[in-house]
Amino acid sequence: MWQAQVFTLYPDFFPGPLNKGLYGKALTNKIWDLKVVNIREAAEDKHKTVDDTPFGGGSGMLLKADILAKSLDENKKEGERIFYLSPKGKKLDQKLALELSKEKSISLICGHFEGVDERLLSTRNIEELSIGDFILSGGETASFVVLDSILRLLPGVLGNEKSKDIIAWTVRHNESNKENTMFGLYPSILRDLFKQRAEMKKELAIYKDKKEHIEKYETNYENTKEYKECIFKLNYSDTKQKALKDSNFIRENFTWQNAAKIAIDHLSNKNIIKLQKKIKIINESGSLGDAIAWTPIVNKYAEENKITPKKCS
Repeated sequence: MWQAQVFTLYPDFFPGPLNKGLYGKALTNKIWDLKVVNIREAAEDKHKTVDDTPFGGGSGMLLKADILAKSLDENKKEGERIFYLSPKGKKLDQKLALELSKEKSISLICGHFEGVDERLLSTRNIEELSIGDFILSGGETASFVVLDSILRLLPGVLGNEKSKDIIAWTVRHNESNKENTMFGLYPSILRDLFKQRAEMKKELAIYKDKKEHIEKYETNYENTKEYKECIFKLNYSDTKQKALKDSNFIRENFTWQNAAKIAIDHLSNKNIIKLQKKIKIINESGSLGDAIAWTPIVNKYAEENKITPKKCS
């Protein structure tokens, strides 16, 4: 179970939104755990004072080093990474979020006032972490951002562990009529990509025709506003559709061969065969290459599960 510990002056803020939706469900199911530490409880005076003037002078107030140090020492875990949320810190990015999701636990310190004594950060090996170049009234809001970025990466939090990856394949069940068609994991992203390219090609064709018309029927057109605008839009549309077509990410992830393999992995679940009287696998692309990629994998699936394929399209 992944664990987070938050040091704050306002414990009532937590778990807040992290107790709702999928994160709340994951918290209940003990996929992750949250411990909230009230820094003020470490103060020993009557008024539970937690702020003090900076060591060596200066404007503003700081979170008292001895109070925070006591709170940390009483609650920190051996070898755990501790982060002080500060606009001066290292920027949070996806790489760091993934790295922290692989830790057993982390601690976050929600700062207030003008900050904390720098000596405490260095002696406790505390890392400074920022969510952006702006200032908040306290670190609690930043802590929600940090935890959100990590929690979605934990296995089981988003339901299907593979849901963090973009997968694309088509399976339709019980297609007795269009209204009752049931979809398995459906490649809406892949279909959208096909539609995007189709729209781009239509747009490209319009500007190609316009360019040819100008060049054929007009003279001294090279420096006209209409021709320059046409050339610009033509190049722009062409670049967009080529980028979509040539993207390494798309080539690697949105191929029908890759889609078919993922589909077969899912369909190998015998419960699907028991629950569904019909399993219809549809190649949404009209390309011969896509059909060639799909066919052997579908046939292999049918053979392994003793199914007689009636139609592949």
